[in-house]
Amino acid sequence: DIQGTAGVALGAVLSAVKVSGRSLKDQQIVFLGAGSAGIGVADGLRAAIVGDGLSEQEARSHFWFVDKDGLLHSGRKDLSPEQRVYAQPQEHVSGWPATANGQIGLADVVGKIEATILIGLSTVGGAFTETIVREMARKVQRPIIFPISNPTIKSEAKAEDLIRWTDARALIATGSPFAPVSYNGRRIPI
Repeated sequence: DIQGTAGVALGAVLSAVKVSGRSLKDQQIVFLGAGSAGIGVADGLRAAIVGDGLSEQEARSHFWFVDKDGLLHSGRKDLSPEQRVYAQPQEHVSGWPATANGQIGLADVVGKIEATILIGLSTVGGAFTETIVREMARKVQRPIIFPISNPTIKSEAKAEDLIRWTDARALIATGSPFAPVSYNGRRIPI
C-alpha cells in the first residue's frame, strides 16, 4: 500500500512539475500527514531530487511535514526515525508563529515558505482551507495540490474549491474520485 501510493503520487508529481515549468529540485514540498504513506511518498520524491543533482541533505531541506502535533523539526522528541529524516532544523523555524504548545501549523508553514507542492495524506477533510490555498497561489504561478486522502469525505480539499481559489491555476490530483470542474467556460478533468 505504501509503495503503491508512493508510485502513483511520484508519477503524478513528476508530471505536474513538468507542467509547472520549474524543475523538481526547485520545489518546496509540504506534506500534511507524516505517517507511513506520507513518508513513503517523500522517500520516492527525495530519491528523484537526488537524481536531479542535489545531495541527500540538500534534498531533505525541500520537505516540510506537518502532522497532528505541528511541523516536524529537530526539537521534537516524539518523531520516529523515518520522520526525523524530514525534520527541519529547529533553529530555522524558531521565530515562526506557533501555538502556546509550540506547534507550527500548516497555515504557518505555507505563510513562511514558498510552497510549490502541497500533498495531503492526513485524512483530515477540509484541512486545505481557502486561506492556505490562496496564500500558496499568491506566491506560486502553478501550485501543485494533491489532496490524496480517501474516501472523499476525508479529502483535504474539494477539487472544485481548489480550482476556484487558484483561478484554475492549480495542478490537482486526488485520491478520491471528483467529477470534472466547470470554470469560466472550461471543463477541467480531475
